Amino acid sequence: MKKILAILLAVLMCAPVVCAAEIPTLFHNDDAWYKDGVSPMLEREGKRYIPADIFTMFDYMSVTTPTSDNLLIHNTETGQYVSLLFMQQSALINGELYENIGLFRDGGVYYVEADAVLEGLGFMTRLYICEDGSVSMQICDAGVISETFTELVKSYLPEEETGDDYTDEEIPENTDDGAALIYLFCAEPDPASEFTALEALEDGRLDYTIFLDGENDGRNVIRYSVGQLCGLLLPETEDAMARLGKINEEFLKITRRRVSLILSSGDEETDESLRSAGYCPVKPDFKVNGSSDPESLIWEIKSLADEKGSCTLWLEDCWNTVEIARMIAELDEEQYRTANFADPAPDRSAPAGQ
Repeated sequence: MKKILAILLAVLMCAPVVCAAEIPTLFHNDDAWYKDGVSPMLEREGKRYIPADIFTMFDYMSVTTPTSDNLLIHNTETGQYVSLLFMQQSALINGELYENIGLFRDGGVYYVEADAVLEGLGFMTRLYICEDGSVSMQICDAGVISETFTELVKSYLPEEETGDDYTDEEIPENTDDGAALIYLFCAEPDPASEFTALEALEDGRLDYTIFLDGENDGRNVIRYSVGQLCGLLLPETEDAMARLGKINEEFLKITRRRVSLILSSGDEETDESLRSAGYCPVKPDFKVNGSSDPESLIWEIKSLADEKGSCTLWLEDCWNTVEIARMIAELDEEQYRTANFADPAPDRSAPAGQ
């Protein structure tokens, strides 16, 4: 990583790039797109566009303009190609014709519609949602070094100052070890209504696992899925399995990964069918809705968490959900903390020390 940063500093001497405190819009594997200050990733009408020249960072990729209105991007190793016609807004991708493919030119730079072109050329992508809502993309082949894209992106941000007035004794210790975990599940927000439960989770800085229903547009799916584990809600349709497959297809296009976690139907026969189809049903210990009493429920949550080391809550969008989120945020972090479902809970099956 230090080598990558050193290269970026050298580039500053010969080309305009983003300042060190900003996150590059594009990465070629683990290297930032060195022209990011001139031709970054752009977004138009909900679609992401990338400069075609970024493919030249891969040794085996060729980007040429055989004619004045034709752009050819070619993988010289696999033979995969994308041939885009500038005036017709169409493309020939590995022999198949696609209409309405985005392509435009700005200041001599060709920009191509990212999703269709990257999929046609066989590249994997990773996305990172910045705090201001902007998106950073990593275009990957087998040369990825970083463990996670989040860690790579954060290496470009200034380190937080800890101050020089602290002694070793004054630095607080990590109090998470041994704390019982409270797993919070909530549904994907309805785009047509205010989702107060999610606001309460974010205001309290609580970890949670979100379950998608596939009704939101792609950008919202990215926001709620990138960087964390997520699940699916079982559709209330006659052909629920087919609907799940459709949601997963859309999710795969955006995130390049499949969702296997799913909220349990409560029916063992249905859950067994889900397991056979490759899903992992999760049944919450508590369901929080308008009939729940937050005062008594928080006591039950703590009791079960003390006994098992963890408990799970399914949060519905109602006032009592907001109230229980507030109460959980106020719990002693040395004893209880919220977690994404991927985090393992402490084992309370035997007394401590045995």
